[in-house]
Amino acid sequence: MPEADRRTVRRLAWSNAGDKLLVALNHQSDNTSEILSFNFDLKGLNSASSFPLPFVIGSVAWHPRDDVIAIGTAGGAIVLQSLIAGPTKPVVGHDGFVTTLSWSPDGQQLFTGGEDGGVKVWNFDPDGKNQLTLIISLRQDTGGIRVIGVDPQGGGFYTGGTDPRILYWPEGRYSTVTILGRARRVVHRNMFTTEWALYAAGDDRQSKQYEKTFDRLPALSESQ
Repeated sequence: MPEADRRTVRRLAWSNAGDKLLVALNHQSDNTSEILSFNFDLKGLNSASSFPLPFVIGSVAWHPRDDVIAIGTAGGAIVLQSLIAGPTKPVVGHDGFVTTLSWSPDGQQLFTGGEDGGVKVWNFDPDGKNQLTLIISLRQDTGGIRVIGVDPQGGGFYTGGTDPRILYWPEGRYSTVTILGRARRVVHRNMFTTEWALYAAGDDRQSKQYEKTFDRLPALSESQ
């Protein structure tokens, strides 16, 4: 193969059903990539489909339903590639390579880690205008993250990376209930969108200025 045409295999990923294999290739010549899909049966692997991508792949992960692929890029973005509808717009989450992605067992959350030492927890809504919504940003101060393992029974996840230690993140660190409770204790009233973004890590620029975040707290007009 000519030097200009060299491709590097970045990731291999089996579907949860075990009937498909993804091969993520990065093109060294123009900083693009492609994903090849193969069907697997008792006779071996058979080429099924391929799709080009205009970025360098850092990591890939199948959704538990095997109909969506989460892709982390070298530039810090996350893209959802539907096997039917095509890719979503990139959502920037990390500073540099997104090195690992992992779905929750129910497929409602996506966990991403990067060389920047950051861990992001995202809500996934396949029918929403924005399929990925950031819940919270966590940080490991001991180097880059290379792998995330989600507890199949729920309750938390583990991270490992350039530091030799394995860290455990309990669900209480990132659950929506915990975030809401912390915000309620701090502000003692309903919040503007910009305030809400500090606690829920959501920055919906098209939302209304006023957010009624808690029914049992006074409105902004009633607060001093």
